Amino acid sequence: MSIDIKNQLIEMSIGYIIKQLSLILLIAITTSMKGQEAFFLDSLYQESLSNLGSLKRQILQSDIDYYKGNRGLSAGISLNNSEFNLEDNGMSSRFRVNMNLLGSGWMSNKIDAERKSMQLELNEMIGDQEDLRHNYGIYYDFIVYLFNHQKEPIIRDLLDVTNELEYQYTNLYYNKLASFEDVIDSRSKIFKYQSVLDGVQNYNDILSEMIVSAQLPVVEDDLKYIYDIDIESLKEAISQDTLMEMRVALEKSVVDHQFKKDELPRLQVSTGYRARDLDINRGQMFFTLNFSKDLAPSRSKSKTLHYQLIEGRKEMEVFHKEKEIVKLYYEYQYKLKQYHTELYKKFHFDERSRVNQVKSEMLDLEQGVYSLDLTADSLIVELERIEIKQHLFTKLLEIKRLIHPLELGQFLKKIPLEDDAPRYVGNRFYLIRDGYALSANDLNILQGNEIEVISTEDILTMREIVLVPVNTFESRVELEEWISIKIEDHPQRNFLFTDLKGFKELEIKTLDQPTLTFNQR
Repeated sequence: MSIDIKNQLIEMSIGYIIKQLSLILLIAITTSMKGQEAFFLDSLYQESLSNLGSLKRQILQSDIDYYKGNRGLSAGISLNNSEFNLEDNGMSSRFRVNMNLLGSGWMSNKIDAERKSMQLELNEMIGDQEDLRHNYGIYYDFIVYLFNHQKEPIIRDLLDVTNELEYQYTNLYYNKLASFEDVIDSRSKIFKYQSVLDGVQNYNDILSEMIVSAQLPVVEDDLKYIYDIDIESLKEAISQDTLMEMRVALEKSVVDHQFKKDELPRLQVSTGYRARDLDINRGQMFFTLNFSKDLAPSRSKSKTLHYQLIEGRKEMEVFHKEKEIVKLYYEYQYKLKQYHTELYKKFHFDERSRVNQVKSEMLDLEQGVYSLDLTADSLIVELERIEIKQHLFTKLLEIKRLIHPLELGQFLKKIPLEDDAPRYVGNRFYLIRDGYALSANDLNILQGNEIEVISTEDILTMREIVLVPVNTFESRVELEEWISIKIEDHPQRNFLFTDLKGFKELEIKTLDQPTLTFNQR
């Protein structure tokens, strides 16, 4: 028994000595490693710590000091919260540290520097593309200045002309005894509005030139058209922006470059006691030290996450760009609605002016002055339309700035203005009685209510319209017979005469041929 006890004591002593030797060996290795690697790791920590807040820096520094003092390892903790696990179960212990600083402040600074160099590469890739801020930033302010500068004298002239027209109209209204010569003399002053017409044309020329300068599509007689935007196609094209794809690809290449070139070494230290044959008293101490510079897997979580961030940033960029364009699009549509409202006003003014002009030829000069007054009002509306058109153009310009380098022209469709619809030339007269009820005395046509002057708005509401080319008939009788036949076929037809002058000439022809003045049927 004494021999067995002695053997057990010897065996325990040997085990104890082996354990102590293992610990001494571990301390020796870690101490030597501390001399070799500590400076490198400490410098990394200090550099990374400079990127943290003061409170976090104090807490983290105290943790580092604790583990350095207790374990003798400078790599006790890493700044990106790497895995740290310490278990103490009597004689058995395990210590493991994974060090990977990707994503820490130090590596973030490296990536930020790479992004700056990446931006320089992007600028070179854009190269021959235009610098938007240079072309449209100051240029946009110049557009506003130019329009306001040109608008001021035109509006001033309009106000002067309007005041003068009101004065002349009032003078004629209260002084019926004004001589014809005085009226003719005053009309020469009233015609001053022609200079305003020239100013409006100059305004149009400036607008047209700006459209050309901004590389927006220009068609013949462009100012008669407004562009509508195919917003859905535009949004789809933004998501496929080639420049954005190039930027994302370049960022990915930077990430790949970082993973391949700047991957930091991995440190792993393990110690423990492994029992033999399920006997806790029969085992051995072991420890492993792995300090390598193996590359991280290409499909690592960090790299995948970084790719997701890049893709997410691209999606957010597309979203914000689409959101901004939709906002501008609705502003554009609102301005377009205002434009058509002003267009209708001008159309209404022009029609009233035309109707009054025709009546003035048959009545007196008072209505003629009123017609010129309407013309001046129409010019004011025209200026308002051009002003709105300026806003429409600037909205297009802002959209173009957002979608560079896409060509905006392919997403615009031309829509004709309302007053570009087919219209009957000359003065339009409407026959309100049947064909045989025309008066023989053409001088009393308007007063006799056989023919009246109507506006294009009324014409647009008619269904059956027949345009009567008066000059093609040889006599009044021939005209009446032709109208009668048309009425018999379609009683609901409306007849429009091309001009009053032709009607009078036809009446003169009839008077010169008295044998044709009566229709024998």
